[in-house]
Amino acid sequence: METKALVSIITPSFNTGPYIDSTLKSVASQDYPNIEHIVFDGGSTDETLEILAKYPNVDWVSEKDKGQSDAINKGFSKAKGKYIGWLNSDDTYTEGAVSKAVEYLEKNPDVDMIYTDLNIIDEKDTVYGFTKGLEFNLRNLLENNPVKQPTLLMRREVIDKLKGVDESLHFVMDRELWLRMLINGFKIKYIPGWINANFRLVKGTKTFEYTPKFRQEWYEVMKQAFSKEAYFKGIDSQELKRALRVNRSDYYLSLMNMDYASKKSIKGFVNGIKVMQVNPAILLNHGFYKQFLLGFLGINLDRTEKFKF
Repeated sequence: METKALVSIITPSFNTGPYIDSTLKSVASQDYPNIEHIVFDGGSTDETLEILAKYPNVDWVSEKDKGQSDAINKGFSKAKGKYIGWLNSDDTYTEGAVSKAVEYLEKNPDVDMIYTDLNIIDEKDTVYGFTKGLEFNLRNLLENNPVKQPTLLMRREVIDKLKGVDESLHFVMDRELWLRMLINGFKIKYIPGWINANFRLVKGTKTFEYTPKFRQEWYEVMKQAFSKEAYFKGIDSQELKRALRVNRSDYYLSLMNMDYASKKSIKGFVNGIKVMQVNPAILLNHGFYKQFLLGFLGINLDRTEKFKF
């Protein structure tokens, strides 16, 4: 019987004891027969290590590191698979996700990485929402981040050439990697209608608590990238300026929402004004008015509402 290609799943972790068991189970229960699951833990002090010890087939190390990007690159360096996935320690795979992804890449040798749509889950692994990916192109990458990271599977050649994520980044290391993939000619394919993973969006998680930092870091990445003209030869300069403007607007929007959530209505109002100043086009968006005015009036808006069914 022909041996299936090895798939390496990389999981960085740090103090995600309430969720990592679900992550490990979702990998262990995949029907694909040849998976190595590599976990690099940053020295967790909660129950994470006890849980990892219950999974003898997981290759894990717990040691102090320089953060999530460092842990991810350690995993990439150790991976032996033909294909590589990246699943954070609070996210999970859906049933059959790995098999479907491998089958697609085997049948499409010109594609270097795939990604799909994504479920949103709560603390108890209950699916309460959904978010769609977007087609992979420069505008979507610069303005929206079309790739739903937990759903991806890539060829190891990507990591061999690009040497993993940028360890100076703490929030948008994934998005910066997609940018380098685009620049270096790798083909990235979005498969709509597939849902290969579940993303946990709850209070206390990085995405929920630090949205402005994601926006700020990506803005700085773009400014640096745009200063290197060779990266964007042939791209309309107005397109690049638009992307910077939209992202700066998103930064102030995230600050506004965080301020309103903290009952800092005046500070939130000021950041809302900055949103409009930086990106006047948002004045045509009725959803923005709802956030801006209701937040100022002290009416809490559910930040997960846009994902709910």
